[in-house]
Amino acid sequence: MANALYIPGLAEGLQSNALGPGLDFTGRLPPAVGSADPRMIVQPPIDPGYAMPNANIGNLNQMPGVEVSGALRAQAQQPDPYDYSARYNTPLSPAEEAQFQAWAKANGKGNDTYDYDLRGAWKSGAATSENGHLPDTYKKPNHPTFSDQSQYHGVDGVQGGTWGGGNGSPWTFTPSATNLQMMSAPALQRYFQEREPGNLLILPQAR
Repeated sequence: MANALYIPGLAEGLQSNALGPGLDFTGRLPPAVGSADPRMIVQPPIDPGYAMPNANIGNLNQMPGVEVSGALRAQAQQPDPYDYSARYNTPLSPAEEAQFQAWAKANGKGNDTYDYDLRGAWKSGAATSENGHLPDTYKKPNHPTFSDQSQYHGVDGVQGGTWGGGNGSPWTFTPSATNLQMMSAPALQRYFQEREPGNLLILPQAR
């Protein structure tokens, strides 16, 4: 007789708030078939503060017997408001778009259009700098260091930040209102620590 893995409390956990408010669990899990080997039974930790880990909302509807509805369905389908992959892109002809897609795939840059006009950089033949960065020219308004050197500075009312320093001194970046709208000051500080080491972030003084 085949052994079946039975996890006590799984169905109850799915129906609880462990997966977050607004989750409607419908349907039922199929009953276990056969006898369970005691060594295979999984028990949750005996800890009053234990809670089942949150599930990936985007994958819940792919689980047999699970249907997500209500607030969580809306959350799972809500697009990222900061994803500008389809915005602020240099227009290309169909032939150019095919060439660009082939180039992006070959260079592992298929997801680099989130906050950068990679089509514009590709079409202009822009080269990377010594630190591996492409020029500010094609940074989109949602890029953490979107600056007044971008061709999109001033478009649709967005304003880029300002770079300073250089010439042997550390580069400095003073964010604009647009930068701080797209990314909070603490998040910008973390970004500079991780992605812009050696460069200085100059935040506006609190009034």
